[in-house]
Amino acid sequence: MKRKKKPDFKRIGPSDGHRLKRRISDSWRKPRGIDNKQRIRVKHYGKSPNIGYRNPKKLRGMHPSGLFEVLVERIEQLEGLDKEKYAIRLSGRLGRKKKMIIQEQAMKMGFHILNPIKEVKQG
Repeated sequence: MKRKKKPDFKRIGPSDGHRLKRRISDSWRKPRGIDNKQRIRVKHYGKSPNIGYRNPKKLRGMHPSGLFEVLVERIEQLEGLDKEKYAIRLSGRLGRKKKMIIQEQAMKMGFHILNPIKEVKQG
């Protein structure tokens, strides 16, 4: 199963270089104006998000790496996980020492770590 390709849903204005709308952000907002060309679906004014762009149920929530993401706070959480299906993310609430311990254990078990900590050489 493959993820669908979605267009960039951009707001009319800053992305098309309109001089009066440069200070508006590019993030999507539903067009509501009575004369808005994007609202009435004029072809070259950009796509509008709708239910047809949704991905299959099995793929929703999947990380771009192709694995599902699991937040890990303790070593015991690694035990029941399948390394072929899950990638782990180390919790931000952990200290450096515990992150190192969990990361070493996860690497031994063969997990993909989404936010590994780098070794910092001192001296």
